Amino acid sequence: MAPYRVGVIGCGRISSTIDDEVQDNASVILPFAHTAAYMEEPRVRVVAAAEPVRDKREAYSRRWGVERMYESHEGLLSHEQLDIVSVCTRAEERPEVVIACAEAGVKVIFAEKPLAWSLGEAEAMLAACRGHGAKLGVGCLRRWHPFYRRSKELIDDGAIGKVLQITGYCGSSLSHDGSHWADLMRYFAGDAPVEWLVGEIGNQAALTDDWDRYGGNAYVAFRNGVRGYLRMMGTGAAVQEWDIIGELGRIRALDGGREFELWRRAGGGKADRPVREAFPRPQRLPSPTAGAVADLVACVESDKEPECNGEDGYAALEIALAMRESFRRGNTRIDFPFADKETRLITPT
Repeated sequence: MAPYRVGVIGCGRISSTIDDEVQDNASVILPFAHTAAYMEEPRVRVVAAAEPVRDKREAYSRRWGVERMYESHEGLLSHEQLDIVSVCTRAEERPEVVIACAEAGVKVIFAEKPLAWSLGEAEAMLAACRGHGAKLGVGCLRRWHPFYRRSKELIDDGAIGKVLQITGYCGSSLSHDGSHWADLMRYFAGDAPVEWLVGEIGNQAALTDDWDRYGGNAYVAFRNGVRGYLRMMGTGAAVQEWDIIGELGRIRALDGGREFELWRRAGGGKADRPVREAFPRPQRLPSPTAGAVADLVACVESDKEPECNGEDGYAALEIALAMRESFRRGNTRIDFPFADKETRLITPT
């Protein structure tokens, strides 16, 4: 079978050059950039890309050997028959581009996060994909990270019993990197719907400043009884840690996801003493982006949904918007589903 045809829209950092920045970061498994991951997957071939900025467009073409380059996503979609498209634009343009991809008949769309700036925009994206039979994946990559996946397998197998509490400490802004952490908390909670949350931003400027550059805190109540605390300390904090506590044990992710601990009660009963065990290390360590690409191919070949799909991206955005709204109302409880579809984390420029 000929390789599946891939197009890339947006030829900047996350689609092309980010690997140059993170080569010395031990917490990152390469390849990280979308195109770099596609190049390692023999079942796909990047055949075309679109980028309005000429210098970026030319640099991308030289770097990856992609000859068919377009100034606009409209040009790319009208001239190319594509199986998979990566949407690596800014969030401001993302809804328009994703909807256009769905309308053009693209089978699987892989959109960066946050999915959009408002829930109304995100709903329109999901509706367009459903209406045209497109599958929408979202780049909250920790779902494809081999150690976080192994942690989820342990949880699902009952290794720590019923999950009670999930706590995350992350250096991130509210919705860019924060999308990863909100999604990862939901992942560990079994993707249960959020029932309510109380949020706090910690900076009064967030009430008037549109830019999504603040961290925040959220106490999250899931409908299945799991409780979560998410501490996002802004992009200057060098920390990424998780603590998942169950009735029979706990899993801890430390040092930016480079060290994992498994604690279980020695005798398996609720009265027994917790003992640290060796964490069952995955035998293979594919990069999260490479794992996502393999998942996208599986979505083309079958009826499955991406492991981080449009609904997951919507839920992560909903958490970020509800956190800011809770802060706006004086740190009051926000019940879900969050009803405001028009509030935006950032105003278009």
